[in-house]
Amino acid sequence: MQFREDIEGLRGVAVVVVVLFHVGFAGVAGGYVGVDVFFVISGFLISSQLIGRLEDHGRIGFVDFWARRFRRLMPLLVVTIVGTLAVGMVVYSPLFWKQLSREGISSVLYLSNIHFARDSSFYFQSASSPLLHTWSLSVEEQFYVAWPLIFAVVGLVAIRFRRTLTTCLLSAVLVTSVLSFVIAVLLVRRGSPWAFFSSPSRASEFGFGALTLLASRRWQPARTAVQAAFGWLGLGAIVVASMTFDQFTDMPGTAALLPVVGTGLVLLMGSGERPTGVALLLVARPLRSLGRVSYAWYLFHWPAIVLTAAAIQRSSRFATSIAAIGSLGLAYLATSGIERPIRRSRRLARPTVMLGAAGLAAALTVASALVIDGIAERKLRDPYLASLLAIRDGRTETGSQNCLNETLRDGTSICVYGDPDSDTTVLLLGDSHAAQWAPAVEEAARRLSFRLIVRTRGGCPSYAVYVARTGDDEASEACISFRSESARLLQQIGPDLVVLTNADFTSRLLSSPRGRFLDRGEAIEAWGIAAAMLAEQITAAGADIAVIEDNPTQEREPIECLARHRSVTLCSVLAERAVPPVAEISAVEQSALSSVLPISVFRTAPLICDTHRCWVERDGVTVYADRNHVSREFVLRQADAIASFIGTALSANRS
Repeated sequence: MQFREDIEGLRGVAVVVVVLFHVGFAGVAGGYVGVDVFFVISGFLISSQLIGRLEDHGRIGFVDFWARRFRRLMPLLVVTIVGTLAVGMVVYSPLFWKQLSREGISSVLYLSNIHFARDSSFYFQSASSPLLHTWSLSVEEQFYVAWPLIFAVVGLVAIRFRRTLTTCLLSAVLVTSVLSFVIAVLLVRRGSPWAFFSSPSRASEFGFGALTLLASRRWQPARTAVQAAFGWLGLGAIVVASMTFDQFTDMPGTAALLPVVGTGLVLLMGSGERPTGVALLLVARPLRSLGRVSYAWYLFHWPAIVLTAAAIQRSSRFATSIAAIGSLGLAYLATSGIERPIRRSRRLARPTVMLGAAGLAAALTVASALVIDGIAERKLRDPYLASLLAIRDGRTETGSQNCLNETLRDGTSICVYGDPDSDTTVLLLGDSHAAQWAPAVEEAARRLSFRLIVRTRGGCPSYAVYVARTGDDEASEACISFRSESARLLQQIGPDLVVLTNADFTSRLLSSPRGRFLDRGEAIEAWGIAAAMLAEQITAAGADIAVIEDNPTQEREPIECLARHRSVTLCSVLAERAVPPVAEISAVEQSALSSVLPISVFRTAPLICDTHRCWVERDGVTVYADRNHVSREFVLRQADAIASFIGTALSANRS
């Protein structure tokens, strides 16, 4: 294929929207679709190369093809990983070094997409990882392994059955793309992280690039105003997706069609001998200049942003913007000083030499990461660091397993704590902020001899609000199902007391039934209405309500901050910043609940905060396991107070 200047410019557009998104630029909440644009471009260009090899030589030449890919991609990736590992050891505590080491190994082996998916991580939940962005490089490299194999098989089929190569490729690519798209849609509906990270769910985007190429070989667009309009429509689709998508958009499901088809239109309308329409914009020098360094900038900008935020221990739009701009300068230097010399090296032009060099570079990178892992092991023998690690890793532990299984009338199996034969039943209901109090409530059940049932789900508040996306990246339907089952359970067990606790979901996490995001004022109003509705359900079941007020949150990751600085004061948020948001939503919630029936309230802020700060450590106990969840040790320290609180609430119920 003749060199396409407009494609270079399109790469510039793609990397700009990605960087603006990562910086947090207002209005580009969907800038991650720049990666989808890159995938379509790769499918277009690589398919062109493979078809050319088959037509000119009758074979792919796998060793040469893969050597060229490593020659293009490996050097700067190694630089990025090694640099990130080195800087990461400075800006992170040893608690993070082992994770950083594992991510470095998976990245250099082009397996980081599998690493993040297997960790049950979701793209927007893993923003603290400086190597998160390498997932897309892993997907792309896996595509470079599979795609030539598919083309080689299709080439043999075309020869065997005397069909034209283009016809056979069109059928194969179409089937592969449709199958991949179906996989993506199904995984998205299941709320699986594999939808975003896996190669099978992303193959349709590369496939669409290949389909665009095959279409361009059969049809050259006429230079008319209508054809030009389609090109502008394609670019507009990319821009619209960048501006209207956000972290709650189901990707790469049906929503991905907008940027993917848009990219295909730009590629198709830009084909021809002379640029016209949208291609005239894309061949402009600024976009082409960014396109030439797009790979390096993509590699460098995300570690620069994340490591800067880790170094200053806070989120700063100004600091991350400076980091992104600085990484662009590094990208120009690395492209001219590393990438181009290696690509032009005659010695590395030999495929076997290049593959050997790539293998050696990967081995040295893995060795460096393993050294860091070993250093981390030694550092974590420090009792203080070991205790912090145990607190962080134990956050998801809630109640014990000391429960008895009980089968209800409808066959539902429940787990009962405390005294299963007691005439008094307490239901703990809510999200992960309810689950974190389960150890103390369970201890209260043991002391007061009541029957306790715990019904919690992370990311799903007990109130009937529409959650755009839960903490586990599941859609509203999962929470709706959770609440429906909870309502049935409420009617069957007829508890004497329902203990409610929920995190604050009113900051850009709630939507209307039709999917429109609610601002905080609208969300608070919806929260109050839903709380009153639940209170009516609880009253109908003959129960009273006790509320464990939500805890204030921290601005920094407390465990990481303590591990780095060992300063409780430095790591604790000012009370004037942490308490008012919790107080506001708690007042609305409690007013709504108490409008239906009197409630009891257990206040958590006084346990954590004084007039100056909300402390990450009090009375020798580490309070927080992460920014918004309190630690198990802290919860157990409140067992006496929780038992007294629930006992008083039950006494009021009996009277």
